[in-house]
Amino acid sequence: MSESSANGVGVQTSLSATTGAAVSLTIPTYTDAQEGTKAMTPRHALIGIETNSVRFTVDGTAPTASIGILLPAGTIIDWTDAVTDYNALITKVQFIGISGTATLNVQFRS
Repeated sequence: MSESSANGVGVQTSLSATTGAAVSLTIPTYTDAQEGTKAMTPRHALIGIETNSVRFTVDGTAPTASIGILLPAGTIIDWTDAVTDYNALITKVQFIGISGTATLNVQFRS
């Protein structure tokens, strides 16, 4: 995706996915003067698996050590195709560490 086709709406750095419980992404928020804090609606994301392997699911169920798609450290999930809206995946994805605590970094885009 080119820089001109999407605007950055936030980052999540050093998300820890432990072996004990699944974690979800923290969707960026903004403050509306009349309505208070509201969640943004990112349509795209880059998710980097920095350390240790993870498993992930996108159907709202929690991954386990044996259930979910296995990704090794160094993998990047690229949900940035300009014609696809990945918001449903972004809001439902969950990760769990497999061989220890994994660190993930995320860049959200609109």
